[in-house]
Amino acid sequence: MNASPAADAGPPTGALAGLIASSFALSHDADDDARREILDILAVAAALKPVAAIGFDTDAERLDRYTGAAERCGLVVAPCRPWVSLGEFDRVPRWFVEAVLAARTRKRLVAISACPELLARLANCRTATLDAAEEAGLLGYPPCCVADHAVRRAAMQRDLAAATLAAGQGDPQRAGRLAAAGWLPHGFSGGALAEARCGRLSGLLMCRECAADPLSPAMRLEASYAMLADRIGFDAVRPAATPFDGPRP
Repeated sequence: MNASPAADAGPPTGALAGLIASSFALSHDADDDARREILDILAVAAALKPVAAIGFDTDAERLDRYTGAAERCGLVVAPCRPWVSLGEFDRVPRWFVEAVLAARTRKRLVAISACPELLARLANCRTATLDAAEEAGLLGYPPCCVADHAVRRAAMQRDLAAATLAAGQGDPQRAGRLAAAGWLPHGFSGGALAEARCGRLSGLLMCRECAADPLSPAMRLEASYAMLADRIGFDAVRPAATPFDGPRP
């Protein structure tokens, strides 16, 4: 669980990459989010990260296609309970936290790894709270970026809670129902999360220090994803929109 980004690890062999790519039936007009999800699974196959957590807003058919292809390539797939990043709900009203966690547990999330023991630990979690080092070790992300993400996410959650309470006319119960249903203010784009630099291929939200240093762990991780994409012939992926409705995974 203490793995660090394996920026210098090589991509999978041409045969494995070809098998995975053909299994996913990639096309030139594939959705950019789908390409990032596929690259995340490929990164597990290439030993760039221990776990890929896929789901939440991924449609069921696409998720089934991912898991089937991953299993055919020798990876292990298991249902995964959503976890809480330490600090992501700092100073967020309890009614909002409960509504958000309830909404998360209703969504399907799977974990893909080469390590069955790691997936067994995740499957047995009940909305566990992971600190930055634990989460970074799972996802192969720099701990500094994971910790920064939690701080930004908490600021976003506080802003959302205030807006949701206003929409609920000051009634926490009514506002909680809105939050549990996924209500967002018109034009909401991620709040504090939108200020972070987002990796074009990895989708990683970088801390300020990593974003400013081309040799930082986050930038080296992004370079390893680019190398992986080049090996399997991915077309260019447009700059990633800032994700705010789900886990880092």
